[in-house]
Amino acid sequence: MSTSKKKWFLIFLYLVSAFVVATSLGFILISSVIEFCISIYTKRSFDFSNIDFIQCIKIGIGGGGIGAIGCWFIYYKNYK
Repeated sequence: MSTSKKKWFLIFLYLVSAFVVATSLGFILISSVIEFCISIYTKRSFDFSNIDFIQCIKIGIGGGGIGAIGCWFIYYKNYK
């Protein structure tokens, strides 16, 4: 691997990990706020179950991975 290919691979790993973490945390935050608002207005108990948490992480992995690959592809195309 040349230095340039190593650099692009490290950028790819960084983008994937950053996008996955950011997207997962974003979905968890949004779900928590929605659940909190619903519990206030409907007098329902605040219930953020493990299924919702795991679903947010799965969506974050999928969406973050797709977004990271897209951004990396755009960066790489503009570089060449």
